[in-house]
Amino acid sequence: MLAGAILASLSILMFFHVPRFGQPLPQAIYMSVIVLIGFTGYSLYSVPYLTMASEMASGDEERRRIMSWRVVFMAIGLSISAFAGGFVQSVGGGIRGYHIMAWLYASICLVTMLATVAVTGRVATSAGDKERFSFRQQLRLVWSNKRYLRLLLVCFAQKVAEGVGYGSFAYFCIYVVHQPLTGIGLVVLASTAGQVLCQPLWLRASRRWSAPTLYTVGVLGWCLNLLLWLAMKDQSPLWLIPLGLQAGSAAGGFLMVTLGMLSNTMAADAAETGLNREGVYSGFWLATEKLAFALGALIVGVVIGAFGFVESSNGVHVVQTPTAILGVAVAYCGINMAIYLASILAVRRIARADA
Repeated sequence: MLAGAILASLSILMFFHVPRFGQPLPQAIYMSVIVLIGFTGYSLYSVPYLTMASEMASGDEERRRIMSWRVVFMAIGLSISAFAGGFVQSVGGGIRGYHIMAWLYASICLVTMLATVAVTGRVATSAGDKERFSFRQQLRLVWSNKRYLRLLLVCFAQKVAEGVGYGSFAYFCIYVVHQPLTGIGLVVLASTAGQVLCQPLWLRASRRWSAPTLYTVGVLGWCLNLLLWLAMKDQSPLWLIPLGLQAGSAAGGFLMVTLGMLSNTMAADAAETGLNREGVYSGFWLATEKLAFALGALIVGVVIGAFGFVESSNGVHVVQTPTAILGVAVAYCGINMAIYLASILAVRRIARADA
């Protein structure tokens, strides 16, 4: 985690300090290497980070509580990142503005990640035998754990839907509901507040209701939010605040439930086998997240392109046809909702298999 924190933070600086190569090919190679370094650092940090809840905690509720804090700080991090563009403009914009932003955000990244390393390094973890696995053995291990596979399918669906949402939200604001882009930061901030404030309520509810029930409630709340967005056309941006609060409240629930189920699955495997194989499961989980997120963005491009959406060129605004605008709404609301609703079936199947 220490090595990952340093690499991930360093990659932010390098990403916004690109040498002047004069040719596109060496510049593309440089950027590819920086992306590789960044995601390598992220993986080095996140794989052991995800395993800690199952190693530190001794019960389901404690693992859910640990993962609820992860949801809280994920939301805070997303909120901070949403204002990156505004910060660039506030310090003068241009290349210099991006350089200042890179130093600030790399520092935030480094400090927060190192803080986690420092405070968890002295925490006791459960004992267990260590065993190395080849990649083929890891594949067999994952394939043999049917509960984990079903949970991985839930993760895949969630991240595809997230990729679709992030990839189409700005277009949706501009062309469908005619909301200013400054409203995006407002929505993210309100959503963060919703996720943070509702975590104690979700944790309390988890003591009375099953994970599939809570997951279903959270997803249905998110789908309701997508429908409410369709009523935001030409409305006051102030309406985005309650809309963001409701979205964050719903997302905070099903994200906490999913991560809690992951920790419980890894803990159950360790208890059954006596082996610490959490790293294998966490690694596949993170790889699935990245693949699904990229697929979501690809789906947006294909869908809005099929509806005739035309990209802007050289900063020139393009007037879109009604069909193209419909395609944006289909991507953000329709496809997003369909994927999340489908993920409920996977969670229900996990519950039936455990019964």
